[in-house]
Amino acid sequence: MENILLDTMFDLPGMDGVEEVVINGEVVEGNAAPLHIYCGQT
Repeated sequence: MENILLDTMFDLPGMDGVEEVVINGEVVEGNAAPLHIYCGQT
């Protein structure tokens, strides 16, 4: 799991408004990037 999230853990502190990171089967298999869910800030 750490290898899957390594890039996200590095980038996340500099990303404003990310509320959730979604990991699905495609991400685990290396076919997609984690999905970033942003909060509804205005």
